[in-house]
Amino acid sequence: MLLKIDLTKEHKLSEILALRPHFLGIHFSNENKISLEQLDTLPTTVQKVGIFVNEELENIISAIYGYNLDAVELHGSNNLNLCKKIKKETDVLIIKAISILDSSNFWVTKQYEKSVDLFLFETKVDIYKKEKKSFHWQILEEYKGEKEFILKGKITKEDSKKIAKLELKKMIGIQNIQ
Repeated sequence: MLLKIDLTKEHKLSEILALRPHFLGIHFSNENKISLEQLDTLPTTVQKVGIFVNEELENIISAIYGYNLDAVELHGSNNLNLCKKIKKETDVLIIKAISILDSSNFWVTKQYEKSVDLFLFETKVDIYKKEKKSFHWQILEEYKGEKEFILKGKITKEDSKKIAKLELKKMIGIQNIQ
């Protein structure tokens, strides 16, 4: 199982690398970016993932080449055309984040199937309370798409044991186990 960890202000890069993640998420929507010097120290086994929220194509392409990213993770209202343009102009892995509240949210994945490489299913935010809620992991068994996915949410070690018991053939990893 793959592990993806996002670099945050609360974590030091050395602490994250000690967990031996397969993917390191780097946010490009705030000042939490990693320096080019730090990127040069990453083991080659760690894929650098640029995380973008409603970003313009030019800024994403610039970051891909400027930081030598291996993948991009797109959040927000990124449209299908943006994914297609990134795929056409680069050879990076494209991860599209999809917020999941219930199995009806899986219909969104169908339109992205040919334009992305992987999905990141994350817990949908309650817009009124502005909090993320854990969803019932069993709904993941209803995902019938062709693309593999990484699961993100308020996932505890206990949750990861429950998730492991499900038959999720398309799940290849978990992000940030708490």
